[in-house]
Amino acid sequence: TITVLLSTENDKGSYDIFLYNLSGKVLQKRAAARGNISVSLSSLPVGSYILSVSDGSNHREWKITKNR
Repeated sequence: TITVLLSTENDKGSYDIFLYNLSGKVLQKRAAARGNISVSLSSLPVGSYILSVSDGSNHREWKITKNR
């Protein structure tokens, strides 16, 4: 499980969170408010993934590697 702290400085107060495989297929999608959110990788096979978080005007991505 990955925990992401969503900034309280976001005026909109909402975020879009996506988890992609390296081929670009969306594996998980959700909307979240401020605070901590958890993204579970437990049902996914070992491999690399992209975690994307956007508030509409700002966008961040991280490459995540699941080893076991």
